[in-house]
Amino acid sequence: MNKFIYTFLIVLYPLLSGQTFDPMTGELIQDSTKIQLKFDSATGLPIGINKSQSQGNVETKSLVLSDYDVVDKAKKDAYNDFEGFFWSSGGGPASLWASSILGMMTVDIFTEELVLPVMVGGNYFIPQFFSKINVKIPYYNQLYAKENFSNSQIYLYESEYKKEIQKLRLMAIRKGQFRTVGLCAGIIFLMIVASF
Repeated sequence: MNKFIYTFLIVLYPLLSGQTFDPMTGELIQDSTKIQLKFDSATGLPIGINKSQSQGNVETKSLVLSDYDVVDKAKKDAYNDFEGFFWSSGGGPASLWASSILGMMTVDIFTEELVLPVMVGGNYFIPQFFSKINVKIPYYNQLYAKENFSNSQIYLYESEYKKEIQKLRLMAIRKGQFRTVGLCAGIIFLMIVASF
């Protein structure tokens, strides 16, 4: 039994460690998607940035990339950085709850005839409001853009990144809404079936 456990751990360890080795030489292959930052202990700045760049005298060192490549990179980075679970599990039910509160407020302030249009409008517009909340670009993406893009491409990268994150958030919130409605309908159906 012990041999099986040790063999299982030896086979499973490379998968859990996340390191990739060259099968021919056995050397560790560095992951090109991860940025390895090293900091200067005297200045506290990343080693790739000298003092003149930190004071704002940044030279424009751009790769020969078209605007299409910059937009494509922004969309891929946004997709890789996006955490959809939070937005679908929290944003969907929260937007349904907010639209029902809005409907109840409409009954108190106006008339009952406006409840359905207000709730439908709330289900449509509240997720759009939630998806636009404070999009921040991670530091490593900003650093990559500053080192490799021109000033106009940096602006293009940031705007496309934010648009893509907002689009992904909106899609995740909509999925969360449909899942919440489906779950509630399923529970009601089970309660009806169980009552017979």
